[in-house]
Amino acid sequence: MAFLDKTIKSENNIIGFWKIEEESAELFSMLKDSLNARELTQYKDLTHERRRCEWLASRLLIQKLIGQHAEVFYYDSGKPYIKNGFNISITHSYDMAGVMISDKNHIGLDIEKMN
Repeated sequence: MAFLDKTIKSENNIIGFWKIEEESAELFSMLKDSLNARELTQYKDLTHERRRCEWLASRLLIQKLIGQHAEVFYYDSGKPYIKNGFNISITHSYDMAGVMISDKNHIGLDIEKMN
């Protein structure tokens, strides 16, 4: 498992990063028992291997950061959220995925590979 770090930036914000070294099948095996029917359909609709890995790594990060599975939903704007009252930001670039979660603040997280 390539969970890199869990950093508490304040009492209300948690950030985690995942270096994606696994294939989607390995990531899926870590998460499959937690996914509901809607999430399984979302996952199966992803046809590109890299996108599947990013999707799975972000869900695994959320689970690690809050200690339980949480289904991700999206506002019409495309911003993700989870229904338990947490604000969330998801980012990925090449072989990295990141998630930031806050129970109070509106947040944003972005990672990019430097060229």
